[in-house]
Amino acid sequence: MSRTREQRWLWGLLVLALVGLATITALRGRQARLLGDAQPATAAGTAAGLADYGAVPHFELVAQTGDAVRLEDLLGRVWVADFIFTHCASTCPMMNAQMERLAHKLGPDVPVRMVSFSVDPERDTVARLAEYAEAYSADPERWLFLTGEKPAIRELIKKGFHLGVDDAAPEDVAQGAEPILHSTRFVLVDARGTIRGYYDGVDDQALDQLARDIEHLTSGPEL
Repeated sequence: MSRTREQRWLWGLLVLALVGLATITALRGRQARLLGDAQPATAAGTAAGLADYGAVPHFELVAQTGDAVRLEDLLGRVWVADFIFTHCASTCPMMNAQMERLAHKLGPDVPVRMVSFSVDPERDTVARLAEYAEAYSADPERWLFLTGEKPAIRELIKKGFHLGVDDAAPEDVAQGAEPILHSTRFVLVDARGTIRGYYDGVDDQALDQLARDIEHLTSGPEL
């Protein structure tokens, strides 16, 4: 091979490598935006300076008890939202375990609620959520599992909580992916219904920070 041809060949490999890297970066960026990873891990980094990410819009859904639950029913108490579905076999059980850990860490005297929104309401009926909640010994006075109309829940997650959710492509499901892509973030909401922080729902350090921020909100004048 001549020197000129070899140089062209090397330049061609370099261009292909750069194109591949750009493609991978773009795909990872899209996935991060979809799963909510573009959101900050905490509202402002410290419990004393929680940011304001806007108010949660009005919603009316149904809990595992069969009772209607509106945003107004949650006002006056700090709460933590997450987004799961009962047939999920990957991140959702991890997130549920973290919710249990959070409740245990805070103890029964901290006035906080956990609210898990189903991203698969067509299958997650009230009866199904009741069984699911029972498997985690979830007290409905402290941990709610909500379902409702799919369009309303999807809009609430995307426009209200500013997180991603979407159905996976059939080819991805065929390769073993979960049928629904959703954020693994926990969302901290204060007693006025304002979003104050986003936390990695499967990370222990983020959960510890969330617990500190909850204690700040429930013990200070902002409650």
